[in-house]
Amino acid sequence: MRLSARPERRADGDDHSAEEPEATEPHRLAAEVAQGRIAGFENVDPALEGALAGAKRARERAAEAVRRFASEHLDDLAAERLRDSEAVARRAHETLRAAESASIAWRAESAEWAVMLREAGREDLLGELPESPFHNLPRPGTEPPSPAPAALSPAPAALSPAPAALSPGKKTRVPTRGGA
Repeated sequence: MRLSARPERRADGDDHSAEEPEATEPHRLAAEVAQGRIAGFENVDPALEGALAGAKRARERAAEAVRRFASEHLDDLAAERLRDSEAVARRAHETLRAAESASIAWRAESAEWAVMLREAGREDLLGELPESPFHNLPRPGTEPPSPAPAALSPAPAALSPAPAALSPGKKTRVPTRGGA
């Protein structure tokens, strides 16, 4: 990328391309190449090019300093972030508990549809019942997920116990009509 001092167009549509740069401003003419052919020329100001190159070097040095600082102080930086990560994990856990209620209702409604389809002799439609949108969500009562890497997270805090109907290992009976 080049910074260039391109001539500006005048209001009458004429540009300053025919005018020579002042002798006090050292410019050079650089070819613009597109697809292996010269597509045009531009006036290049070496001072601006030097300033751009210096700015790029300064940006690279600053980025390296940030990487070095983060690497040397990762434990301290992680400790600062963990409070927010733990709050996010608690919110996620609370939301998952609310989603479990909706999941139970979904399974019950799906079971009702299955019973109705079987009674109507339309088992061919059972495969068209949609899968629960909750099937991949973690169950409440399990360790809350955290956006922090496990290696940098402290041991998870104890969660409130899950209701008996939602405890892992205990099967929840889904009531249905028709005895199925």
